[in-house]
Amino acid sequence: MRSLTHDFKQTGKVARLFLFIISLNLLYAFVLTLIHSKPNAFSQVKWLFYSKPYQNDSWKAMTNALMYMKQFPDSNAYQTLLMEKGIKFQYPPSSLLLFDIPQRITGLDYTEIARLWDVLSFFSVFLIAFFASKILSLTLATYRFSELNISSTANAFQQYILVLAITVLFYPLIRSYQLGQIQTLLTLFATMSIYFWLANKKGLSGLFIGLVCLVKPQLGLLFVWALIRRQWTMIIAGGITVVAVLAVSIALYGFHNHLDYLSALSFLSRHGEAQYANQSVNGLVHRLLFNGENVFFQENEFPPYSPVVYISTMISTLILTFLGLLWNRKKSEPDAIDLAIMMLCTTIASPIAWEHHYGILLPIFILLTPFACHFYRQKKWKLLLFSLAFVIASQYLEIAKKLADTRFNILQSYLFFAALIILMYSLVISKKLKTNGLQHIETY
Repeated sequence: MRSLTHDFKQTGKVARLFLFIISLNLLYAFVLTLIHSKPNAFSQVKWLFYSKPYQNDSWKAMTNALMYMKQFPDSNAYQTLLMEKGIKFQYPPSSLLLFDIPQRITGLDYTEIARLWDVLSFFSVFLIAFFASKILSLTLATYRFSELNISSTANAFQQYILVLAITVLFYPLIRSYQLGQIQTLLTLFATMSIYFWLANKKGLSGLFIGLVCLVKPQLGLLFVWALIRRQWTMIIAGGITVVAVLAVSIALYGFHNHLDYLSALSFLSRHGEAQYANQSVNGLVHRLLFNGENVFFQENEFPPYSPVVYISTMISTLILTFLGLLWNRKKSEPDAIDLAIMMLCTTIASPIAWEHHYGILLPIFILLTPFACHFYRQKKWKLLLFSLAFVIASQYLEIAKKLADTRFNILQSYLFFAALIILMYSLVISKKLKTNGLQHIETY
């Protein structure tokens, strides 16, 4: 017993915090199981290892849109599909290359290609854990945390197992895989971007951000962020990636459909989504006003336009966007935390931020953990709040749906609030690094 206690103490503060989070997640899942709340962490393991994705989310929307554009090449696809028929294809035309190019090369039908993307999504979960672990290793080495008694020299395999356990228990990520969602791959690319930025390979970081932007154009704000900070390597690499793929997309689907996508973005920002899975200001205000269906996803309907919801969405979007763009803007060399802040601000600011969009919280949390262990070593409750915010984000709380028809439905936005708490910690840690570095042990 004494030997086990000694080994535990030698693992370092980061590993002990990870073990605490894993234990808390499992306890949380056990309690949810007792009250018959599903899905939970145990369901997530089943999704990953024992069942196939539904294959009806991203893949279905993409293939429907692709078939329409091929059948009616001169039509404005978004005007017809999204705004007239209510078919929720919300990606840009460039996303259709994921099915169109493989089909042209291999002759496979769209269902077979969807299965291939599901297989790649499955391995992406493990790659996300791998790169998150690499982010941790690089952070520990770069900032010499072993000398600060934050972490001993970690066994790489043991560290990966800890990170993998946290990854498998993280609901937003596993949910994206289970749905058959392109977001699983996008989370991988975003994680790799943070890693390559930390490794001072900013060209590769920009390339992967460019790939994300081809499916989620709002992440293009990261290049505005880079422009303000004169990060030319990132901008050039990302720009070349985006322009090259867009050229192919325009050639295949026409410039008119790419222009029409702008009207689709305007439409989506005016309506948003009221269902509880939309973890944004837009979704929160819709639900507070009981404007639209809260519990069940409406495949072909959007909530009615509400000026209050629209204005609230625009104000919060502007605040979060400018916060990310201008935070530490005069810093001579932005670090990975600055990049993570912009990624998180852009995610939260979106009018429609589904649960699975918050997969980006995983690598950001891993990145921040050593700094949190250092700066909050004297005030354990702040480290506990940081951990609890991530645990809340890691689980699906079905019981919150019972509040849908009450004024307490604000609690359905627990993931949104957890993300705001982690954003707050990101900002505070970034500020403390800038003003104090790691040489002073001060509490906030």
